[in-house]
Formats: sequence, C-alpha cells, structure tokens
Amino acid sequence: IDGDGPVVVWVGGFRSDMEGTKALALDEAARAEGWAYVRYDHFAHGVSSGEWKKATIGRWREDCVALIDSLDRPVILVGSSMGGWVSLLAAVARPQAVVGLVLVNPAQDFTERLMWPTLPDHIRQAILRDGEALITDPGLGDYHLTKNMFEEARNWLLLDNPILIPAPIHI
Repeated sequence: IDGDGPVVVWVGGFRSDMEGTKALALDEAARAEGWAYVRYDHFAHGVSSGEWKKATIGRWREDCVALIDSLDRPVILVGSSMGGWVSLLAAVARPQAVVGLVLVNPAQDFTERLMWPTLPDHIRQAILRDGEALITDPGLGDYHLTKNMFEEARNWLLLDNPILIPAPIHI
C-alpha cells in the first residue's frame, strides 16, 4: 500500500501467512490512516515458494532483510511470534533502515527455548536419528520439523547477549 512515512512491514509468525487476522487488521489500518504498508509470506509459508523442509530462521531473516533493502526507505517492523525474532534479526542487520519495531508476543530463540524442550521424546529422537519428524498440529496443520532447522537456528540466538538496536521497540 502506498502511503506516507516509514513503510510498516508485517513479519508473520511460524506457519502463519499474510492473510491472518493481524496482518489484515494492519492492512485495514494502513488504508484508513494513509500509511505505507507491506505484508508478505515467509519462504515456504502461505503463497510463497519454497519447500518447508528447507526452511530456516536464517532464510527467513535473509528474506526480511532483502525486503527492507528493496524498499529503499525507512521501515517499522511489526513482528508476531517467530516474526518478532525475524524482526529483531533484521533490525540488527539493518539498523539504519529500521526506525521502529512493534513485537507481538515475540518468540526469539523459540526453537531452542520453547519448541525443542517441549517436544515429546520420541519426536526429538526421530529428528536426531532421521533428520526430521512429522508433526500433526490441529492449529498449524501437518508439517515436518528438521534437524537442520534446529541446528541452523543456533546461529541466530539472541537472548544470551544484549540486543543492540537503536530504534524504539514496543512489545
């Protein structure tokens, strides 16, 4: 949506897409208030291309940073859950471009701190043994969790150190 000021960018959560209620509410607000606004689907989410088994935090970060670079104007990232983690990573990568963050229940480091510890032991063992496991979740549908996703995510952990972002952050 064309509009004034920084571009508000919706950064969705794990297994969410740009047609979700929060993304559409921001779309409606942007139209009503005259904001510039972009919503997109992460790699392997919604209408985006990509094989789910190849999805990683680093790939989602890379895509968000590429979007910021393509806009060529300041952005305000609005990240929900995993999108909060991706938004923080993008803000660290592009501190001059990100002029604000709004984080809705941000789940930085969720693979290590929330997901892995709560998986049933047989699922964790399957991931370690076979490299992946099928997850059936009534809210998120069927999907695979991969060993690569968990291992790669360790490159992007944030909570053990200060997160140096000069922009205002609202959580």
